[in-house]
Amino acid sequence: MFQDLLNKQKEYIQFFFEAINPQAAQGLLKKLQCLKGNLIFTGVGKSGQIAKKLASTFISTGTKAFYLHPVEALHGDLGIISHEDIVVFLSKSGSSKELVDLAKILYTRSVYQVLWVCKEDSLLQKFMNLTCHLPLKRELCPYNLSPTTSPLLQMCFGDTLAIALMHQKEFSIDQYAENHPSGFIGTRSRKVKDVMLQGERLPIVRTDRELRDVLVEMSQKRLGCVLVVDEKDLLAGIFTSGDLNRALVTKADSLLKTPICELMTTEFFSIDVEERVDTALNLMQNPDKRVQMLPVLDGKSLVGLIHLHDVVEDTFQKSRREENCVL
Repeated sequence: MFQDLLNKQKEYIQFFFEAINPQAAQGLLKKLQCLKGNLIFTGVGKSGQIAKKLASTFISTGTKAFYLHPVEALHGDLGIISHEDIVVFLSKSGSSKELVDLAKILYTRSVYQVLWVCKEDSLLQKFMNLTCHLPLKRELCPYNLSPTTSPLLQMCFGDTLAIALMHQKEFSIDQYAENHPSGFIGTRSRKVKDVMLQGERLPIVRTDRELRDVLVEMSQKRLGCVLVVDEKDLLAGIFTSGDLNRALVTKADSLLKTPICELMTTEFFSIDVEERVDTALNLMQNPDKRVQMLPVLDGKSLVGLIHLHDVVEDTFQKSRREENCVL
């Protein structure tokens, strides 16, 4: 049964993609590019929940937006809406009384109104400046009542519009990072130089050092690796606990006296100091060669080390600090 429902949901969503006319969305996108005020979303029920989510998506991608409950608007919050704003109504039927009452008032005040609706020729449409029809074949609910497909269409349409506007505004990764200073998204969008280990915390040894000395450095720094540099202080290789295990199998005799240059890995991933943490994580999670740490270079010079555990720990510690501040 579950597979049958998945197939039906896929069919209904595919119908939306095949039937939608993007012309109204293009008009709305052009209008949003010139928006001087706020983008205000409103809706009730499941549509209201999607409206809240979409408001946060637009905020995080560079557009001033918020959600306004239609009932709260009619009980004093109308004053927050100005003539520079755009109000977007989300509704499956386009006939909810709370929305119609709000739309009538905003219509008399000449506020620009947009409707995202699944039903054509709805009651709300007569008060709108622009209507975006979201084609709905039917709800997945066996009685075609519970909103089980229409909210997906609303969210898909809204998220796509947000990203289109993001492209139009040339919203940069630096701006995105400024809007996401916390959590794992915030950490991923930061630069490597902001989270890397550096200075005395780096486990650095020379190429001629014997393994017994190298193990002392590895043990003291407790990072599971050492960075091996040549006489010019350029990174020549990396030696990890995995390399040690392989060496124990192949060179058990007099292993401790072996120069590290004979044991280190010379083909390794590295990352530039100005790159994003997201790029570093993609390298570390490369399916062909997963690694726990990456040397950080500034040109050819070794300046730091980024460790997967430290990235995760940084995210965790920031979240804990924020929780404590709230408490």
